[in-house]
Amino acid sequence: MNKKNTPVVLLVLALVGLSFFTGYLWSRVRSIESNAGGDPNVAGKVAPDPTMPPAGDPDPVTSEDWIRGDANAQVILIEYSDLECPYCKQFHQTILEVVGEYDQNQLAWVYRQYPLEQLHPKAVTEAVAAECVGMIGGQEAFWNFIDIIFEESPTNNKLDLDLLPDFAVRAGVNQSEFQSCLDSEETMSKVEEDLNGGQAAGVRGTPGSFLLNTETGNSQYLPGALPADQLMQQIDALLN
Repeated sequence: MNKKNTPVVLLVLALVGLSFFTGYLWSRVRSIESNAGGDPNVAGKVAPDPTMPPAGDPDPVTSEDWIRGDANAQVILIEYSDLECPYCKQFHQTILEVVGEYDQNQLAWVYRQYPLEQLHPKAVTEAVAAECVGMIGGQEAFWNFIDIIFEESPTNNKLDLDLLPDFAVRAGVNQSEFQSCLDSEETMSKVEEDLNGGQAAGVRGTPGSFLLNTETGNSQYLPGALPADQLMQQIDALLN
């Protein structure tokens, strides 16, 4: 090889290597948010990341959980969610649709906080806000607030946090009580508890969900934003 061309060849090889590495990093970030391995543009087409350990069991459902439906239902969907995640927003609507297809003694829904702070810094504040609403107003207010967030948020860390007090009032709580709670971050420990529990259970991204069979105590992990028909197939299998 002509020695004059050597620096050019080395530069080309370096650029190719840098391009490959950059592409790899980008794909890894996308896989974290879409729950590893699926097409980020197609909901539900996600697969477990083979480099990650298998999921364990979620923390038991207790009176401290936010639950929509009967805590004694045959099947409980335990969802770990990020309020700024676009896939979570989509999956929230899917679960609302699916829950309406079952009796309360068949299916209940538990919501747990799993804000991905590195991707969505605002999601932490929103999670704290949701816990404040629940602490002040109870189950109904909490779920109202979650519904409003997912209806109003443009996702991907774009929600105007100044809207949170208005959302809280719409959810049914006193604005000054909410603001005091939010400013003190007194519910941060609950958010951290949910996060730690999800990580221990092997949640790999958001949404990360489990279907719990309350009769056997067994649970199965559901990666990603499954479409309604696939989610119902999984639920029906446990009910039958």
